[in-house]
Amino acid sequence: MIQQCVRPVRLYKRHSALSAQITISPETAPLPIPLLSCCLHSTQINKLVSNILRPLTAQEVDHHCRRTIDHYQQSASAFRTGTADHDVKQNIESLIKHIRGRAPFRILDLGCGPGRDLAAFVDLGHQPVGLDGCEAFVHMANQLTGCPVWHQSFDCLELPTDSFDGIFANASLFHVPSQILDQVLRQLNRCLKADGVLFASNPRGPDIERDEDERYATFLSLATWQAFVQDAGFSELEHYYRPPGKPRDQQPWLASVWRKISQIDVLDDSSTTGSRH
Repeated sequence: MIQQCVRPVRLYKRHSALSAQITISPETAPLPIPLLSCCLHSTQINKLVSNILRPLTAQEVDHHCRRTIDHYQQSASAFRTGTADHDVKQNIESLIKHIRGRAPFRILDLGCGPGRDLAAFVDLGHQPVGLDGCEAFVHMANQLTGCPVWHQSFDCLELPTDSFDGIFANASLFHVPSQILDQVLRQLNRCLKADGVLFASNPRGPDIERDEDERYATFLSLATWQAFVQDAGFSELEHYYRPPGKPRDQQPWLASVWRKISQIDVLDDSSTTGSRH
């Protein structure tokens, strides 16, 4: 089953909720302060804003997200071939071992790509659902596994509440601009069941974000990444660096596992007007 995002133009005018309080036009306002104002205290807002590495307008966020998806759409077959033999067993095991309850587990493979890891979860007897913004990957993953695969971009997430035991975000969340990272993490929080587990693996770096080979990429330090995820209602279970068995300077990937400890509010679309993309 393939589910498409049915809201192609909705997100960024959420900042209109603060339009009477700030002197920034809706067309140029950075997103996070207005976006978060309805669910955070001012001290929390200031803390999150300080984590934003590169303030972007709504149009810039949209441009970077679309450009990244277009890159994968155009190189989908080559990407599938080039990543087919990547061994992420360590990451899969790190997610599964922390999930409470009895298997099989319902798992969201966030940014599932062509379906390699989706197939691994099926082989382990679990009940995975894939999600990707690249239409070619959605079809590849569905054809490979027969699993439901949702066609949604990270800035247009429509996720059921309290639905998944675990989320597997392997090499995907680093494409999210820091401008909207808190929003995305809060949506992931809400779609997890109580005590649900989030796994994420991202390339680490000195807190920079930029265009990287026609894709948008953020390279966060451990401390900055921890701040984002903790602010979204998670408690860290463990983190490690990959690939295993290498010196630290040869381990570019930061993997971390988190438990949902509180339900975090996300601004309700029904309380706002405007568009989302």
